[in-house]
Order: sequence, then structure tokens, then C-alpha cells
Amino acid sequence: MATDIFVRQGLTQHQMAKVASKYRHEFDLAHTEFVSIVEVLEFKIPVTYPGFRLVVRSRVDLAEEAVTETRNDRILVREDIYNGACEGDAYSRFVLAHELGHFLLHRETLKDLHTVSSGEYTENIKNLNAIESAEDQATIFARHFLVHPAVAFRYKEDVDILCRKTGVPRDEAAAAITISKRQEMFKIRNGELGSEACF
Repeated sequence: MATDIFVRQGLTQHQMAKVASKYRHEFDLAHTEFVSIVEVLEFKIPVTYPGFRLVVRSRVDLAEEAVTETRNDRILVREDIYNGACEGDAYSRFVLAHELGHFLLHRETLKDLHTVSSGEYTENIKNLNAIESAEDQATIFARHFLVHPAVAFRYKEDVDILCRKTGVPRDEAAAAITISKRQEMFKIRNGELGSEACF
């Protein structure tokens, strides 16, 4: 098991969609289908967080694909992942969006997070769910940040088109479609406007 972090008060899918949407608005991406994650990290995040740095390292210097160091206000990314993201590689783009999720979600709450490794298994850690796992929370954020639910719903009939429009891996696009359909049903049941009207 990779190191994970236990989040005492995680966010549901619906709550995370709202958080991701808030950041999309802040970064002037509210109506963007294809989010340039490299541009966000290199130009938009430093405006809001002036101390932030995206640091590119070689494979020799960084074994992991990318690492978020919230205490140092930086994300370290391996050169091949950075280059892939610059070239539009879906997997590399998602890796960077995942790290952005860690930075935005966990930087202020570090004191409330508890790192756990495989040697520290407890019943609580064994049963971590997406509400409690920082890794899962960062993945959920990345999915909603790169694929707005309204866009996922718009292309719900063709996952491959959604992949091309948003530049995310196929499995993440499929998950985004499933989630958007659930959210749409929730809105209909509660008498809210459809997601198409919001984008």
C-alpha cells in the first residue's frame, strides 16, 4: 500500500464538484472544456499563491511521477510527466491535476492530516473510503477539475469524445459520465435546473 493520508472531514462527490467548480471560476476556466493544467500550475496558481513553484526534476532526482510539498508551497514533477502534460498526454495531465488537488485541498489543513503507511495499518485505515483518503480526494478533485459535470453530461453517450474534448484518461472520463448522470438525477429529484443550463 502506498502512503496515504487520513482526512478527518472529507468531501463527497457533490461537494468536491462544487469545490472544483469554484477553482475553475477563480482561474477563469468556468466555461472551458479543455483545461490547460500546465498553464494553471505555471501561471494561475502563482497569482493566488505567490510562493508556489512547479519544479521539474529528472528521473534520477525524482523517483515518483509527482509529489506535492504543501509545507514548501510546491509541486515536484518528473520531467517525463511534465513533458507529457505539455504535449497533451491524458495520463500526465491527470497526474498534475491530482497534485493540484493535494495542493489546494490539503495545504491549509496539514495539521488535521495523519500520514499512515503499510506498517501502521489499523482498522480505520484498512477501511478508508473516498471521503477519508487524501489520495482518493485528490483524484476526485482532478476528475471534477478537468471534466466539469455539465461537460461530462453533454458527452454522456460517447466516452471517447469526452476524452478528446477534455484530455483525460478513458477510465476517468467514464467515471465522470457516471457521476454526472447521478448528479443530474439528483437535481431532477430535487427540482433543480439541469447541469446543461449551468455550463
